[in-house]
Amino acid sequence: MSVGLGIVRAAIGLILQGKDHRDIVVDSIDRTFVQQALSLFEQVVCAKLYGETITADWYTERFLDNNLDSEEIAWNGGINLKTVSNKRGSAKKEIVIEEAIGHHRRFRELVDSLTDDSMDLELTLTLNKVSVSLNLNETIVVINALAVRRAGLRGGAWSSIGKQIEGPLMEVMCRAFKVCDKYFARSIQDDRALREVDFYLLPSSDCPVKCEVKLMGRDNPESADAVVARSSKVFVASKLSELNKTQLNRQKVLWTELQTPFGFLRFGKTLKYYDIPYEPIERREEAVSQRIKQALEKTFDPDKRIDA
Repeated sequence: MSVGLGIVRAAIGLILQGKDHRDIVVDSIDRTFVQQALSLFEQVVCAKLYGETITADWYTERFLDNNLDSEEIAWNGGINLKTVSNKRGSAKKEIVIEEAIGHHRRFRELVDSLTDDSMDLELTLTLNKVSVSLNLNETIVVINALAVRRAGLRGGAWSSIGKQIEGPLMEVMCRAFKVCDKYFARSIQDDRALREVDFYLLPSSDCPVKCEVKLMGRDNPESADAVVARSSKVFVASKLSELNKTQLNRQKVLWTELQTPFGFLRFGKTLKYYDIPYEPIERREEAVSQRIKQALEKTFDPDKRIDA
């Protein structure tokens, strides 16, 4: 799930103020879900107006179509790409389509086995003052389609949005401390790297310094072990437990905890350690807010922004 620069910018602003950015992410998920729900309802109404029956076969033809991308097909089939990959060892489109259709067929059989004529239920939809009614089975198909899409959006959103925020977040932090652009980069050519690195600091007399970013909850078990395994020397997280901090200190990893009052100011210690020139920020709310505002403006100016 991709989000606009406005949402990324707003989320970073909250994070650097020590606040939780989750409401922005949830609002983005909700907005996307409502748009897709309305689109589905519109297609259902149009289909009914043309005399079509909203069966699982109709849904398969419309929403498990080969022209859609793999992720959307998987979601529409009630599964996600990771599930397909874990089960089949591959997420090739033909495999995704096969699994999505199979899962939806099983759902159809379940609906048929659990519903009968004893329950008289109808769902009425109106488009441009024209109303159509769905019977029980049709209603369940539509409800399941919406439930699956909501779950799919929610499941993929946090990781995807986190990745969109991490690089710009580090860039804004550097610029809040008025670090020159030559001392940092979102990516560099590194043939030794086994995975994508979130960010690099570039000291003038040292090798590039790998930075790991985790917008995670407190006591996340992956945190300290993961950053050490990836040879990162700088770790920036929304929350860290005391155990996390002890582990990172023991491994000589410089850390910054953001979701705490004035938390991102600790990043100045990292810059100082690597002898990267910077301007300290006074520990006052007004001073911090002003630096964050200036850094956001510079980072999200299209003429100056470093491409990911």
